[in-house]
Amino acid sequence: MQAQRVQQLPDEVNEIRIEGHQNLRIVSGNETRIETTSDKSDIARVRNGRMTFSGDADDITLRLAPSRSMVFRAEDYATLEFSGSFDIRDHLTVETEDYAQATFVGDTTDTVRAVNIVLRADDFSRITSNVILKHYNYELASSDFSRIVLAGMDLMESSEANNWGELHLTSHINDRGKVYRGGMGAGGYSGSGGVKNSS
Repeated sequence: MQAQRVQQLPDEVNEIRIEGHQNLRIVSGNETRIETTSDKSDIARVRNGRMTFSGDADDITLRLAPSRSMVFRAEDYATLEFSGSFDIRDHLTVETEDYAQATFVGDTTDTVRAVNIVLRADDFSRITSNVILKHYNYELASSDFSRIVLAGMDLMESSEANNWGELHLTSHINDRGKVYRGGMGAGGYSGSGGVKNSS
């Protein structure tokens, strides 16, 4: 059995990028750190606030603390997997391109909360959520035959949304991209249905 290696994520890192056929699992944690059983010494590099994973390092997990806001980018067949519920944070951005995939794994009893949620899929990539995404502001963008498929979205209650400014809810769909959102619920979007296609 391989020993687990643990490394704290530097405070200046606010973006995670994965490339190639890399897979990264993201789970909620009390502190933000990388856990792996890989024996490679160079599984990631940090430059200008961005940590980049490339190649085929196995079994990499990022534990994400509630206070940590992050931008995640996946390119070139890479895979992001967000597992279970996540406590509220200021922003969460997930971007995929070039056949990459991002998945929020769980079910509709799980919730991912962020004041600002941005999901962008480009160039035959896909973002899928099986959990409810709770937000105050959101932006969904899909282009070039990409897909965003969501089990449901829900607007945070006003008591949760204090001092967050004006509400912005936007979708951008171009070049045969598609966004499948949940149907409208009491607090926002929940359930299945509500399809938007490009023309």
